[in-house]
Amino acid sequence: MEINSEFGNLEAGDVLEPDFPEENVTFQQEDWRRALIEEVSFKPALWRIQDSSYSEKDSKEQAWTDVTANLNLRFEMNLQRAEVCNVYKSLKDYYVRHYRASKVTGSAASKKKPWKYEDCFGFMVENVKAIDRPRIILGSLDCEDTDEADTKPFSAMSSTSQELWSTPTAPKRARRMDQKNLIDVKMEELLDKMNEKFSTKEGMDPGSKVLGMFVAESENSQDTPSSSRSASMLAKQLRWNFTRYFVSPMGQLPWRSYDV
Repeated sequence: MEINSEFGNLEAGDVLEPDFPEENVTFQQEDWRRALIEEVSFKPALWRIQDSSYSEKDSKEQAWTDVTANLNLRFEMNLQRAEVCNVYKSLKDYYVRHYRASKVTGSAASKKKPWKYEDCFGFMVENVKAIDRPRIILGSLDCEDTDEADTKPFSAMSSTSQELWSTPTAPKRARRMDQKNLIDVKMEELLDKMNEKFSTKEGMDPGSKVLGMFVAESENSQDTPSSSRSASMLAKQLRWNFTRYFVSPMGQLPWRSYDV
């Protein structure tokens, strides 16, 4: 690595001061910060969300160790990894806010001059687009901190956005009608099965003939077509006919029953 000894030894405070958005940054500070961004660009584990190492803690820690060592060597400094990481985070967050603001259109748009480190973050453009894609779909693009955007991209949903992501709830009346229709269908299937099953056993068991009469009377007792038959009325008729045909005064079935 080339050592920038022509600038002399930079002090930690020279590069750690959070004054990067302003124009009073010295040439040495600006050079160090550009070098920091460049070093990070060589480490996909620190920024490329599509990279497999991006989600690996060990890979990230090693990458930051390498970045810190390279910067300390180039600028003859002795910064700690956490310090370097924090400076880059501040730079990156400011870049993302600036980038998003530059993409706002309409009445909310404001013309801003390019940020001095904007050209250094060219490698981050696709990343920001990937992070913002779901936010754009939701119509909630803003200038939130990137850490919050990465971990909680939908934490501040508008009511319109919540409607887009929520499942529509059917009216209660429609749900009740669906349930009644389902019961009607099941009851029809039950009656058909009973008719079919016991019609083949009339010669075997005298009770089956009575059961056939019970089923027929239950079906015919409804004035309306079967497709619109009231499930509750049909159930009541079935219970009444069952008691009438099969249950003795002592509450016992007079003959064996069949599984339906």
